[in-house]
Amino acid sequence: MINCYAQNRSFKYGDGLFETMRVSKGQILFFDDHYARLQLGFEALGYYEGRVKKQEFYDLVYDFIKKHQNLCADMRVRVTFFRKGGGLYTPNSSKCDYAIEYKCIDSSSYIDYKTNCTVDLVPDLVLSCDAYSNLKTTSALAYVLAGLYKKRERLNDVLLQNAYGYIAEAQAANVFVYKNGYLYTPSLDQGCIKGVMREQILKLGAQIGLKTIQKEIKLEELYDADEIILTNTIQGLRSVTQIRGNAKVYNQKMRRRLLTVLNTSL
Repeated sequence: MINCYAQNRSFKYGDGLFETMRVSKGQILFFDDHYARLQLGFEALGYYEGRVKKQEFYDLVYDFIKKHQNLCADMRVRVTFFRKGGGLYTPNSSKCDYAIEYKCIDSSSYIDYKTNCTVDLVPDLVLSCDAYSNLKTTSALAYVLAGLYKKRERLNDVLLQNAYGYIAEAQAANVFVYKNGYLYTPSLDQGCIKGVMREQILKLGAQIGLKTIQKEIKLEELYDADEIILTNTIQGLRSVTQIRGNAKVYNQKMRRRLLTVLNTSL
């Protein structure tokens, strides 16, 4: 039996990349950063004949946006690239094809989340720290399992650790820790995704004179932090209000300051 998935190596082996971009008033936010990460993925996965040039990628996405902007000017657009051709684990092609989809978003700017956000560490699940950890690939089983744990435990989000026991990221967000005037985040060698919003927060921190440090972060360091901030290109910035089992309730002042600067820069 042959169906539409027979030659889709992303479906069969997770042999694919994707970029999820936020579109505000018909414009892609942080396009250059998305394209730069996509190129890293093409190189790492060996899509030598399939990589798209910057202008080609720009035209591809904007042509799609124009076809749907009568339905919504603010949207979430995902472009998934997958390797063409057959082969089993060993592919027989370095070319790729793509699929593109969208979902409408209610706001042109990033909103100020005022709801509580309780998180906890996912037990018995670790992320690897290798040359592929920073990429947005379709091999995302760890994040699916994290989502199931979050749902089962009725949490708002979850924290993921790497193979060395340090904090890597949240389920679909990078993690920032604010304490004593410093903003910390796991460095890219800690197994986290090279988040586009992560890059914006590092830049914004420098603009407002905030000292940012990329380092190894232990779970225990989060317990006495002033704030814990989760960053994601689609959702923006969200404050962790509490870690399950820890009595401390975190404030949100720095997150709100960063959010104001972020929205002003758009």
